[in-house]
Amino acid sequence: MKSKPKSKIITPMKAIDILEIISYQWARTKDIMDIGCCGKVRAIAVKDEIQQQIKTETGKDLPKHLVPMSKVVEYFNIDISYLKKVAKAEKEVRSWCYIRLI
Repeated sequence: MKSKPKSKIITPMKAIDILEIISYQWARTKDIMDIGCCGKVRAIAVKDEIQQQIKTETGKDLPKHLVPMSKVVEYFNIDISYLKKVAKAEKEVRSWCYIRLI
């Protein structure tokens, strides 16, 4: 009796982790997977779509496995100011919890 393969559970990232990833100029497939909470196939489709859009708009080719991070942020409609606010709050909570433990 064959059992079904277990599906991976993809959990959303914390704001500070997303900010760290989007601080880079270029996005890899893995970065798109993390930011978009999606699997490899979907991330490759997003990357290909962004590459095609840039090729159509500018006529320029991109590095083979990379796309501009700004386009990924735009694709997923990421609100950077909101992430910064949440990351600041997370940092304050962590420091408060640390003080309580001492």
